[in-house]
Amino acid sequence: MKAQVKPVIAFAVELLRPYWRRLLVAAAIGCLNSFAAVSLLAIIDRELRSGTAASLSALAAFPGFFVVMLASEIASGAETGFIGQEIVASLRKEMTKKVLLAPIPEIEQVQSHRVLAALQQDVGNLSGFSRALTYFVVAVCEVLGCAIYLLYFSAPMFLASAAVWAGSYLVTRYVLKGAYATLADERAAYDELQKHYGALINGAKELKISRERRERFYRGELVSTIHRLRDVINKSATLFLAASALDNASFFLLAGALLALAPHLGADTATLSSFVLAILFMRTPVSMVILSLPEFSRVRVSFEKVRELSERFASLESDLLAEGAPAKIEFKELELRGAQYVFPHAAGAMPFTLGPIDLVLKKGEILFVTGENGSGKTTLVKLLLGLYPLKQGEIRLNGELVTDANRDDYRQNFSAIFFDFYLFDDLIVADEAASEAVRSYLERLNIAHKVTVEEGRLSTLELSTGQRKRLALIGTYLEQRPLVVFDEWAAEQDPTFRRIFYTEILGELKRQGKTLIVVSHDDRYFGAADRILHIREGKAVAEGHERPKDGPAPAASTSP
Repeated sequence: MKAQVKPVIAFAVELLRPYWRRLLVAAAIGCLNSFAAVSLLAIIDRELRSGTAASLSALAAFPGFFVVMLASEIASGAETGFIGQEIVASLRKEMTKKVLLAPIPEIEQVQSHRVLAALQQDVGNLSGFSRALTYFVVAVCEVLGCAIYLLYFSAPMFLASAAVWAGSYLVTRYVLKGAYATLADERAAYDELQKHYGALINGAKELKISRERRERFYRGELVSTIHRLRDVINKSATLFLAASALDNASFFLLAGALLALAPHLGADTATLSSFVLAILFMRTPVSMVILSLPEFSRVRVSFEKVRELSERFASLESDLLAEGAPAKIEFKELELRGAQYVFPHAAGAMPFTLGPIDLVLKKGEILFVTGENGSGKTTLVKLLLGLYPLKQGEIRLNGELVTDANRDDYRQNFSAIFFDFYLFDDLIVADEAASEAVRSYLERLNIAHKVTVEEGRLSTLELSTGQRKRLALIGTYLEQRPLVVFDEWAAEQDPTFRRIFYTEILGELKRQGKTLIVVSHDDRYFGAADRILHIREGKAVAEGHERPKDGPAPAASTSP
């Protein structure tokens, strides 16, 4: 456990480092609040023990200390809250930046529900932590101030109180230990619930048509996870409430112990009453500290999850958000030399390997990539796009080696529509000329009656997959990049638009000088290609205009 806590503390310290001066100011204001509160307590205690009417000095001092206590509590709380929200905003920006810069293989391996849980649940917990920290700082200052006040009154009574309190704290801590253990289970159950929520939405059609699957998913998985999360939260809440109850009871236990010990410690009735008054005053801030512990415990778990994700998404390409467009080049040639990629795999399993592959693409070529499902076509596309790192081999653009330093500049030569594409509703080029061009494309692609362009944004994305792919095609027109990748673009098109794509659109793009990489199963239109690269079991087995008959994959790739 200690080995796990140290990195979390280091991560938390790193987050707090930019705000340490403001934290010191907030702590100083909290100490001023504690001083004012203890001063008020001292005035009340002195006047009660005097047995006479309140003195003029007490009546004069009381309002001043009261205003200072009230103002300092608000100021300390507000400053701590502002700092907390600054930290949360900074963490949100940093985490979204990490996801944006993360290597694609890492994003694909980390399931989306875990990323969303970290961005929503864990960062949300840190936001709650910032609010709890506000009250925690003030409460700790008040407890420390009262402790100093009690020590000033009677050291023996203070030490006796501390001993009794320490004993009750050990019991409370034992209960809290069990409560802390449930928080990791709570977080795991929440992750699982996020996963089921995704299946509930994305698998709605499959669930609707299969009664058996629907029953198994709802009762066996979704409801089971909801109940597990409910139970672990109830267990956690019960244990934390028990700890809070023990803490409250400890005040009365302490008061009873002082009543019994006072004669043996040389404390008179006045001293005893002062101690009891101070202890009752301390009950609220101490309870505040105890009630903050569950929030801080959840934060520890959240810190660990966020830290793990942050480390996993570390990228060698740290300048992806640097401003400035890459220098435009005239594309002439793209070459793969012995390019190979190996998928991460579970221990004991055989990894899937693409390549080694040699390939040369010239300006204005149309290359069709074919192969069975799972053969490595999309992997090759991601390798060409610079989204997957090479295990061995190299990529050269116009003869220049592609490295970590220039890989993002290299990617800017491509437009791509993936099979599992995501469509944004804004246009990268959003001027009026671009909007007019988009309107023209919408007419040609027969979706102008469903989509319009307003202030550089598409009016809707609520379309069929085929229609949304046509919208994505418009984006490639606007980007004006020399290489365009279509990963089974025609798969969801009706026969008319499938024919238009292969017989008209590809030819138009070729005449514009673009190099096209088309992943396709449509052997009827293979004649539209200049070359065909067939992939089988991760190996390039043939090139030409004829699709080869399936057979055993060779041990090595073929060169163009």
